[in-house]
Amino acid sequence: MRERGFTGCRIANISRIFFSYLAVMKVYTDTLVIGGYFDKEFQEWSIALWNEFIAGSKQIMLRDLTAQELEFAREEIRNLITSIPQTNRLR
Repeated sequence: MRERGFTGCRIANISRIFFSYLAVMKVYTDTLVIGGYFDKEFQEWSIALWNEFIAGSKQIMLRDLTAQELEFAREEIRNLITSIPQTNRLR
């Protein structure tokens, strides 16, 4: 039986990283979803989703237009976006 050499280990590691990257769900988010964080009716689900963005189990996707709209939003909303690590924010 032939042992896997260094190259085999590297390929295994690369494929594991690749498939774990694919496993992270990307969630398109607009200002309505972000505003739900502060709305009592939707707060429970929005906070749970936000915690997943922060933890990295999901990644937030923002369109350029949404990002532009957020520039004029209240400070608490802008801080909400920056609470998500940059690696979990996509455009």
